[in-house]
Amino acid sequence: MNSRFPIFNTWLSITNLNKVIYHLSRSKNETSEYILFPDLSVLSQATQNEKLAGIINNAFMAMPDGKPSELIARLKGFKDVRTVSGYKLILRLLKESDKTHFFYGSTDEKLKLIENFLRKYDMEGIRILGFKEAPFVALDEIEHSLEIRNDLKEINKLRPDFIWVGLSSPKQDYLLHHHHQLLDKSIMLGVGGVFDYLSGQVSISPDWVKKIGMRWFYRLLKEPKRLLPKYTQIFKNLFKYLIRNIF
Repeated sequence: MNSRFPIFNTWLSITNLNKVIYHLSRSKNETSEYILFPDLSVLSQATQNEKLAGIINNAFMAMPDGKPSELIARLKGFKDVRTVSGYKLILRLLKESDKTHFFYGSTDEKLKLIENFLRKYDMEGIRILGFKEAPFVALDEIEHSLEIRNDLKEINKLRPDFIWVGLSSPKQDYLLHHHHQLLDKSIMLGVGGVFDYLSGQVSISPDWVKKIGMRWFYRLLKEPKRLLPKYTQIFKNLFKYLIRNIF
């Protein structure tokens, strides 16, 4: 599970959704770890941010999140790599494993919507230990935040197998990296916008859109003003990377 392939100046896990589910549902946590889902936006930021690149590279697993990462892996010869969806991973681990779960991040309002959705989901015996809103902390204050430390110490008393963290990136990546060692044996997973999907506040793109690699376009149609400048820069970086390293 720790084999990696390079993309930009980071290294992503050579894996797919089924392999991750098989591993995590059977793992016996002996230490605390963190797992990231860096999309192309975060990977692009990491080209200019060595600290962020190090956080991604030191994660227990850094999932290939999105078609561009999957495409680059295949061009490099790693044919088994597939996008690992945080949304699907949560639902399948809740349903297919006996692991315990805690949800940390976002707001109380959104967490209540998530709780209502998960309680009504077609699952019997799901083991959710709790939900907790995360404090608003600036990026440069996350490492030394007493509020976050106190929250995780309280969550640690419940000893959840998985702590799902829903904050924006790269904030959640910094939080997981700096604070996962406060936990005894939990795995922290930074799934960011997945909380929006679980709450029903943002519609998730259809599977056929994801399969053809057009999730970014689906999101762009939803929020063109916010996402167009961001996506323009991301695709410039991707094009430069492909020219220099693949073709």
